[in-house]
Amino acid sequence: MRAIALICLFVCLLVSSAQAFAGITRGDLHGSSFKQDMSTSAVQPTIYLFVRPDCSSCALQISHLAVIQKQLGGIRVSLIVPDEAVARRTLLAGSSITAEVQEDRDAKIAVQYGLKSIPAIVFVDSGSVIRGFYEGLLSLEELEKLASEFSQGDLKTVLYAKGAPGARATPIEGVAWIDSRYTLLVFHQFDCEFCRQELPKVIQLSYDKPSLRMFVIAPSNISETQSQFKSAGAKNNIDILSDELSNRKIYNEYNVKATPTFILINELGEITWRLTGSGTGNTSLQKIPIR
Repeated sequence: MRAIALICLFVCLLVSSAQAFAGITRGDLHGSSFKQDMSTSAVQPTIYLFVRPDCSSCALQISHLAVIQKQLGGIRVSLIVPDEAVARRTLLAGSSITAEVQEDRDAKIAVQYGLKSIPAIVFVDSGSVIRGFYEGLLSLEELEKLASEFSQGDLKTVLYAKGAPGARATPIEGVAWIDSRYTLLVFHQFDCEFCRQELPKVIQLSYDKPSLRMFVIAPSNISETQSQFKSAGAKNNIDILSDELSNRKIYNEYNVKATPTFILINELGEITWRLTGSGTGNTSLQKIPIR
């Protein structure tokens, strides 16, 4: 079980440095204390980086940090790795970065913070308070902006992947967020078995929350999807929108890779919640956070 957990934990996000951030913003940890079972701790602002030698995105993130470190005059960097000797022999070989290396062989620190992907970067101030926490590769431009603010003691910028909670919702033709306190986008495919399983829950939600405006985004089989929802008892607060299979503009704008995906948007056009799949317990459609 431990081995499986570690395999899942250290999945790399292979994202081009030219792309916008597409990882996970750990806003749940911003402002909390960064604790480690290590002999060293942040006595000055420090950028911690969780990496592995077999992760190409990790090597790229280190190269970005090396550039930033030179630009900012030696900002403190600490790498957290499964094996220090291997990391020094691989990740740091030939790198111009100046970094401490901390070994987390049993992934105790990584598990403590619930990491699901690497590289993961943490901005920790001199009081050991987390000022920024991101899982996934940051581009050089993004890292430069964050590190510059951080080095000046004023890290205010927060990055969000498109379609993620906290991000602004991309406008959709015919949809006005202000028309309803909450709008739910339901990314659904007619022939998707998991979508069919969730369909009764979607219909029930439309009855339980009559003020909730719902838009079903379908990439194909529009007439079949309309009949599918009508047969399931859909009310008039559910509309079916087409997102052409060859283009999938809306799917791409909201970074939807699987169905069903549910995205909740408030009247200000802010994404407040997202769920892919059926979920369980507090992460199920029945627990949608609508006040």
